[in-house]
Amino acid sequence: SLTFENCLATTGTVYDFTTPVVYEYIGPGGCPSEWVVVADIETGKAEKTDNKISIYPNPSRDHLIIQGAKGTDLTIMNTIGLPVLKKEILEDNQVLTLEEMNNGIYFLYFKKKDKLILKRFVISR
Repeated sequence: SLTFENCLATTGTVYDFTTPVVYEYIGPGGCPSEWVVVADIETGKAEKTDNKISIYPNPSRDHLIIQGAKGTDLTIMNTIGLPVLKKEILEDNQVLTLEEMNNGIYFLYFKKKDKLILKRFVISR
């Protein structure tokens, strides 16, 4: 649990924001609601290879084209941090079919050796 005083967290747990985090908040009158916290964190010096991965169209309806990610392991996660797709990217131009996925915000995690690249996309039909 987190306790806030004057907009500052005074007690609670330290969280790692490298993946989306969901908090349940009990508001005035005891009404619960959920907050999804997403932090885009950049660490270290950006490498030229990071900028070569592109995704489009974004927002997307039924497919997503990924360019420049050959040789990476892809995990797509929803906003509560659950993986919805895992795939090894074998081509320079990869087309993903999104017809089975619901509308919403998703996160693409590209992993190659010790490097992790995060991209965000939206499905809107």
